[in-house]
Amino acid sequence: MGRTEIHGDQVQDESLTGDDVLDESLTLDDLSQVALDNIEVEAGFDPTGTPLTSTKIGDAIRETITVVGASASPGFSFGRSGSLSKNTWLRRVGNVPSNRAGVTLDIGSPIVTRVACANRNTETYDVKIYEHEGNGLNLTLLGTVTVTNATSGSFAVNFPATQGRQLAVRLGDTASGNVRDLGVDITLQGSN
Repeated sequence: MGRTEIHGDQVQDESLTGDDVLDESLTLDDLSQVALDNIEVEAGFDPTGTPLTSTKIGDAIRETITVVGASASPGFSFGRSGSLSKNTWLRRVGNVPSNRAGVTLDIGSPIVTRVACANRNTETYDVKIYEHEGNGLNLTLLGTVTVTNATSGSFAVNFPATQGRQLAVRLGDTASGNVRDLGVDITLQGSN
């Protein structure tokens, strides 16, 4: 039985022996190429029950690489400590105001898919997600979520955004002044 080994940028076919060990430095792309090299890529594939559309195994593997590689966002966090007034901009890592320098959307066709909010007090408040071009230029509201009489909430959303712009987060105008130590986590989906 043969196998494909990957050494840097070079691919070699060699015989598989019992002494061979999988190289832990292989990336998802490397392993995917090994799979593509060693299976019948033109064989039929039934995508029923999956989010895939490909009907050939090779195409389904490539589609999976694209979906997994682009949709698994680590998420981004914004927050602000202390008692917060209505319409307060949250900050990103490093205490940077998100309306001045937000998180750059570096993936194609970005979509905000989840917004999770938490604060110290039981409260009703809304959180607004914006995009902008930097330093508050062309702030555009993408969407709003509302936490009702709770300390936290998690929301599945579909807020399309623009690649190359920056995300910003703001406490909305429904808060009564009891929102304290607010954190907001955002998850994105997009394409490579």
